[in-house]
Amino acid sequence: NKGFATITDDKTGKKKPLFKDLTIHESLLLQYKKEKNKILLLHGHQGDCLNDTCWWFGKFVVRNIWKCLQSKMGIPDPTSPARNYRKMLKTDDRFKQWIEKRKIPTIIGHTHKPVFPGEGETPYFNDGSCVHPRCITGIEVAEGRIQLVKWHVDVHTEEGWKKDLLYVNRRILAAPREMGEIFEE
Repeated sequence: NKGFATITDDKTGKKKPLFKDLTIHESLLLQYKKEKNKILLLHGHQGDCLNDTCWWFGKFVVRNIWKCLQSKMGIPDPTSPARNYRKMLKTDDRFKQWIEKRKIPTIIGHTHKPVFPGEGETPYFNDGSCVHPRCITGIEVAEGRIQLVKWHVDVHTEEGWKKDLLYVNRRILAAPREMGEIFEE
């Protein structure tokens, strides 16, 4: 509610309600065809103690300490999986153990490392990141398939054109898998 309760109308300059009666959920549970075929969607922070269990402390540290250290001294945040490879691997392992224990395919974001399991591997999918300046990676679930994709700015050069054209290109990073096989494993 604090960040998305209202929006300022460009024409009148007055605030209007935005997302009236919005309910925020920690996760989503998607069902695919049968009652038992479910996929859990989580945000990557939920697997990290500082950002999950001790969120109030993490929020204070990031806003009041790391913000100053980063902006004034250029010191990167060592607690972020995006910048700490060892922490990224630990977070991935923690998610995989949790998924194996509960036997539910899970799609997670925000750890900045795309993960797309092969046949027989833990059904842990990670969309990677949507904050890179030149690309966005994501998990697509459509028409009975799941796949890892990347959208990026590309150049199209064609003979006879006076200028190159920039466009957003979509590339499949991991071969699509049938949803049914994920639930069968």
